[in-house]
Amino acid sequence: MDPVNSSVVEWKCQKAIVAFFRCLDERNYPGLLARMHPDGVWLRQGKQLKGEQQIMQAMNARPETMRIHHILTNLLVNVGSESERASLFAYLLVFRHDDGEKHIGPAPLKGPSAIHACNAELRPAAGDWRIFRLENSPTFVAEA
Repeated sequence: MDPVNSSVVEWKCQKAIVAFFRCLDERNYPGLLARMHPDGVWLRQGKQLKGEQQIMQAMNARPETMRIHHILTNLLVNVGSESERASLFAYLLVFRHDDGEKHIGPAPLKGPSAIHACNAELRPAAGDWRIFRLENSPTFVAEA
């Protein structure tokens, strides 16, 4: 693959995964679904979510009082030679607070609740690069 095209694909894949987690944090579930490939699978909290219905069911079960931010770092994208798939790796830091109350303004912060190894496969769909498979594996969890 031409290095210029490879760089464009890498950027589009990074943009897709960052936008996915931003939508998750903002509870923008239609935006989150728009980043998923139509045949995509999200391995989330030990469950395999496939399709809009399963993803929305899991999203609607999230507590309304939870505030969460996912911070991606050390992103690395490898583009396949045929330009039909790309793999992405990143570290995912999770900051979470839920004391059962909705907070206006900053929520208390004790540090990250977890660090995950984020692995994704992305494929082209509908004129853009979409998440075909996403799996986050915890590498660190906060002590209770």
